[in-house]
Amino acid sequence: MSPPAVGTAQAGDSRDLAAGLGDMNGMLPVSRAPSVDLGREHSGVVSGAMNTAGQLGSFLSSIAFGYMVQRFGSYDRAILPLAFMLLVSGLPFVLINPAASTDSARGR
Repeated sequence: MSPPAVGTAQAGDSRDLAAGLGDMNGMLPVSRAPSVDLGREHSGVVSGAMNTAGQLGSFLSSIAFGYMVQRFGSYDRAILPLAFMLLVSGLPFVLINPAASTDSARGR
């Protein structure tokens, strides 16, 4: 079974995609705050490592997505693992206490 042809999207798909990307882009600045707090004088190194890991993951997931679409024959089934990874990666942010300092966590 081949995936649907380009241009067969439903009316709400573009709106949903735009909303999802907007939510993800809204989270990006917030994800830098822990790296600055944890890295202190080495926050550039921590932020750079996060950026490198993000870019590598983005590259690999785009390749894997193409293979999954081809194997499953559906964009819907191929996007489920990516949606799961997005949910799992967002869970640690629920555990961050913005009022707490890393100094208190380190016992200083």
